[in-house]
Amino acid sequence: MSGGSLRLYLSLLTTSSGSLIGLLNCGPRHDPQRRVGIPLTQTASNEYIRLEGYHASLQPIPTSSTSPSLIHIRNGNPSKKSADARQLQYRLYDDDVFAEINLDLVDVSPLPCWDQGQGMIVSTLVPSGTATHQILARFRHNDEESPDFVILLEVNQQGASAEPKCHVMTCSRNTSFQELADRQQYAPKRSSGRDSASNGLVHLRIVLKPDTQQLVFVTPEVLSHPPDITINIATELQKSDLMLQFTEIWKPRGKAIWKGRS
Repeated sequence: MSGGSLRLYLSLLTTSSGSLIGLLNCGPRHDPQRRVGIPLTQTASNEYIRLEGYHASLQPIPTSSTSPSLIHIRNGNPSKKSADARQLQYRLYDDDVFAEINLDLVDVSPLPCWDQGQGMIVSTLVPSGTATHQILARFRHNDEESPDFVILLEVNQQGASAEPKCHVMTCSRNTSFQELADRQQYAPKRSSGRDSASNGLVHLRIVLKPDTQQLVFVTPEVLSHPPDITINIATELQKSDLMLQFTEIWKPRGKAIWKGRS
């Protein structure tokens, strides 16, 4: 299992009726010329799903050899989606890609949005609603001295349409994630729209790739040079606090009445 999909090498067979069958390397002992076949359907993202109600069947071994190929079969049943709500799924596609650049997902807020088993971050959108949904994700490099990456995933919903965005920032390892999560709505405007940041070791850019099945693939790219600006969200929030305190100190407490000679 990786990134919410079952990854395996499988021989694919197209039947005379046009159905797609994945042939497993097993079958009945009393009939060695047949194999167990799993009915599959290919999606627009070049993955495969097994629809509910389509059962496995015994298939004759093809006369022409079919070399197994690496495919991804999505874990989950798309036919069970609620009619009252749809889910926009930020999917780490896949965890291995992040692992190649030594980044691990260590925290998500709100935590119930994180499906660790399937490697997904899920934001539920209500039809005909108007709202902004925000999810904070924290990635950590295996170098103990490097800052963390903080990605703010944002969905601006207008009725049935939803526009996904991401903002990439950094923070020190000892920064409280709970504090960042509690104040994520105060993220500085300077971070808006910035899809890249550098922690000194990795120059990271995040690309969102929407899919036709309400999936948004969160794909990391390593840049050859650091971006011009890297936003440290903890530092920016501290600046916002100082500005707020300054404003409160100098806020007029009431009307001053000046008396003088006419």
